[in-house]
Amino acid sequence: MAIVSSTPKKNIDLVVETLGIEKYFKLFVNGDDVTEGKPSPQCFLLGAEKLGIPPEQCVVMEDAIVGVRAAKRAGMYCIAITNTCPRQDIAEADVVVDSLTEINVKTIEDLVYPRR
Repeated sequence: MAIVSSTPKKNIDLVVETLGIEKYFKLFVNGDDVTEGKPSPQCFLLGAEKLGIPPEQCVVMEDAIVGVRAAKRAGMYCIAITNTCPRQDIAEADVVVDSLTEINVKTIEDLVYPRR
């Protein structure tokens, strides 16, 4: 798993350290690692490349319109959370939820491996 964000590294470091979640992620990509911001898919494609995973096997969780657009332009699946945008504004995502508690392993598996 990776955290891919257009925010500066110091912001990612603060959140990751505060939440104590660094051990769960193999990679961190930040705004300083790319030359184009979202809705360009550059940050997501870089993350997939560094993880060695084809974009079509990646799932992005987003809460912003430009992030959803970037994920879809990267050829990735997208789960969008409505905490910052109305549902209709992020409807381009493959799955739209109102809370992270609605997402589980099956949600992700059903996207990447439909009809298993």
